[in-house]
Amino acid sequence: MIFYIHFLLKIKRGLREIKKGKQSSASGENLSVTLVIPFRNEVANLRNLINDVAKLETENIELEVIFVNDHSEDDWEEFRTQILQKENWRILELGEGVTGKKNALTEGIKYSDSEIILVTDADCQIPKNWLKLMVGQFDEKTGFVAGAVRYKSYETLFTKIQALEFGGLILTGAGLIGAGEPVICSAASMAFRRKLFIEVEGYNLNNSLSSGDDEFLMRSIARLGYKVGYLLNKEGIVETDPGKSIGGFVQQRSRWASKGIFYEEPILILKLVLIFLFYLSLILSPVTIWFFGWSGFVLVLISLLFKGLTEYFVLLEGKGLLYESVDLAHFLFAEQLHIPYIVFAAISGAFGGFVWKGRKLSR
Repeated sequence: MIFYIHFLLKIKRGLREIKKGKQSSASGENLSVTLVIPFRNEVANLRNLINDVAKLETENIELEVIFVNDHSEDDWEEFRTQILQKENWRILELGEGVTGKKNALTEGIKYSDSEIILVTDADCQIPKNWLKLMVGQFDEKTGFVAGAVRYKSYETLFTKIQALEFGGLILTGAGLIGAGEPVICSAASMAFRRKLFIEVEGYNLNNSLSSGDDEFLMRSIARLGYKVGYLLNKEGIVETDPGKSIGGFVQQRSRWASKGIFYEEPILILKLVLIFLFYLSLILSPVTIWFFGWSGFVLVLISLLFKGLTEYFVLLEGKGLLYESVDLAHFLFAEQLHIPYIVFAAISGAFGGFVWKGRKLSR
């Protein structure tokens, strides 16, 4: 519990550092940028995505756009002409036997000669200032920039709870970067120097994992001594849809959790294990109470109280950015689901076996 509270307070301090820091600069002007967008079975999203990319503010930026098709099985061909009609836009196709998002990104980067690579997902909604704000975070010491992502707002309880949970993950990544300890980020909004991608050998060290195309690369670049920046600006936040079903939500979170045991630094794995053990201890709290009686009950109650209060105050940092408000009723309801979901996702991810984009993956 003590470690977990310390962890959350570090996130809150890091978020404050990011908020008071410079959120854009002119140093990104006159850079060449390639936006790489891998896609698979995204026919429902491509029209809106093409429109968003076409509206991006590109003043003083030389932009190239590369769509990489990962063997889509839907009828996306109607968008081929729209893409190829745009100046400096192209489509690449993954070859036979070459699959997966990491391979798609690598293919796009290989065909680019830009200084900066910008990445998003095909199911995202991109604000017009995103490009300039992301690129504007780069200075001569910056090697990687992560950006904030939020779930689109819907009125159902399930989507509102997802928005809080996902917002918490985004705040965690931002806060740790602000604290100088980059751990997680979202591939829906990230940028990096192409030369550094080549220097760290891209995804070669973790290409066998289905997830991690974002954070493994971020930490590899950080280990070279380059700064990791973060864009937490309302005008530059990318939006994506929440999960449509509980099963899909669990599959996604299990896939995300599956890479944790493959992190490079033993101390980072230890920290994750400590957090998992705290959550597991709360699951096993009836045993604690059984053995220790009243004192055990008080310990569990204190743990839940400190956990809830600290998480609530961290979530307030995302108010007006990642969600409109932190509704107390929704938060309390989410707290009841948070503990078993974290434990289940961690265990499920460790054993692997989930479905993503119509493919069965072992990890």
